[in-house]
Amino acid sequence: MYLMTANGSVLGYRDGVGLVQVPALSANLSVMCEVEENNFAVLPASLTGITMEKNEDGTVSLVKDGFFIRAAPHWDKLEFNSSNLGDWEKFRVVSSSDLDGAVASWGLSSAPHIWGDIKVIQANPSIIIAKDCIYLPWNPSESWGLFSSDGDCIEAAMTERKIYNINTQANIDFDSVNNTNQEHYYIYCGYFNCHFGHFLIDTLSRLWFAHERGSAKLLFHSDHGAETWFHFPYVREVLNAIGITINDVVVLKEPVRLPEVLIPKTSLSAQRYIHHVYGEFCRNLNATIGPELPPSGVSNRVYLSRSQLSIGTGSFVNESEMEQYLANSGVKIIHPEELTFRQQLGLMQHAEKILAIAGSALHLSIFSSAKRIVALSANNVVNANYHLIDRVAKNTATYLTPVHITKEEKVANFATAYRLGDPKAVAYHLLEAIDS
Repeated sequence: MYLMTANGSVLGYRDGVGLVQVPALSANLSVMCEVEENNFAVLPASLTGITMEKNEDGTVSLVKDGFFIRAAPHWDKLEFNSSNLGDWEKFRVVSSSDLDGAVASWGLSSAPHIWGDIKVIQANPSIIIAKDCIYLPWNPSESWGLFSSDGDCIEAAMTERKIYNINTQANIDFDSVNNTNQEHYYIYCGYFNCHFGHFLIDTLSRLWFAHERGSAKLLFHSDHGAETWFHFPYVREVLNAIGITINDVVVLKEPVRLPEVLIPKTSLSAQRYIHHVYGEFCRNLNATIGPELPPSGVSNRVYLSRSQLSIGTGSFVNESEMEQYLANSGVKIIHPEELTFRQQLGLMQHAEKILAIAGSALHLSIFSSAKRIVALSANNVVNANYHLIDRVAKNTATYLTPVHITKEEKVANFATAYRLGDPKAVAYHLLEAIDS
């Protein structure tokens, strides 16, 4: 028999930690404190120094040094200084058959807050013609971008993302720029970012108009030469599908005066808005590229794991424990970085239910039909980009955050790292959510 708290967890003992609350999963039996149902005088070694008293309502209480032990909700630890007998000081005696179905509700909670805005626009983005402007090449510490002849930035060409360090004023006078482009007509397509997630959100969203370019060149900003872009397989696949070659793109290295440039506004402005054409554009690309099934196939439920990543923005150091529980429950574990881009598209096309830690891999849902998605966020704030894509992709998505999670010391090659308080409980609730 075991002791269940008022919030549905079970009394357990972990070496080096002591008495704790653990999720009511049979997988945790080895750490649960086992008691005899009718003989409270005989307690396990983990409860040495503690007495157990039976209450009139059939529950029991634990007393140590004259104080009740309190199992507060939304907390995995115990308190040993309660002087009042209330719900949180009472434990219910349960058997192993009562486990699993009574997992504590505190395993996961909703992630209701959104970082950014959510606006969905049916009409296509505006197309602006800018005359007599200055192109200032990429510079991480000074002004760069497209500017009018009076030095103001051209709004249609801007990105609001702080990572690009946009300056709204040119640091050079129009009249001081002697180099004037007369050779090509340009369509401006923003900053070319080869990072997987930023490529899909920031770069690809600017290319929705590229198929109508005719003989015009596509003008970009970039901190790398255009030839390096094609070294990234997913970039190469997408550009080939659009019909863009190295000869179609231009990155200027010096300030240049442009008599006229065409600027299609972005179809997805990060954390601000999305146009329906972005979804149409991506689904057409999907058909052109030709998705392929991953070598191991695809099941109804898949988990997109980050546990094998060697570099990234965030890491869950004990993610593998969570995914082991998922695997034992019939979920197929997929490491997207091990697949080709076509196989990643195939995975998204054929999987019906997708579990994941919120990350760039979920952006690929925009390339396929609507999905059921349950994603884990390290906190209760979710980047608006996920919601923007969900709206246009018509995904049914749920974002959850672990109640018990701690931030780890820095892990090499990751901006942040976290540890799940009980990865098995998190996995259990993820399954509960995806199957509901």
